[in-house]
Amino acid sequence: GAEVVMFVTREKGEHVNMYHTLTDWYMAWMTLRIIQVDPSLVQVVLLDAHPSGPLDPFWNQVISRGAPMRRAGEIGGKILAKRAVWSPPGYSNILLGKNWDDCQKPMRMMEAFVAAVDDAYEGEHSHDI
Repeated sequence: GAEVVMFVTREKGEHVNMYHTLTDWYMAWMTLRIIQVDPSLVQVVLLDAHPSGPLDPFWNQVISRGAPMRRAGEIGGKILAKRAVWSPPGYSNILLGKNWDDCQKPMRMMEAFVAAVDDAYEGEHSHDI
């Protein structure tokens, strides 16, 4: 298993909404960055009861690289983890703060997130971030 288990909650029905799913991904990625944990050590466990959706593969590609993402409802018993981490809800995301309309400079953290996604999908980007 993975060294770190990250628990993620998502709002009802928004697991198929691209914008709200992006905020969940960003919060999970930012949490790992803040606590200095590489995604290759992480397994994501989704705590909601949402069915599989078309955006789910992203979790394994970018965030849950230590072991495949799982749903809590599919786990038959207890989860034993060396280290457990909770991702803040997507609704606590800076993108929902409504204070970035006047921002004249790039959001460096968002640029770093985009670079991490590009790396996970082996895309090209500026490595200056």
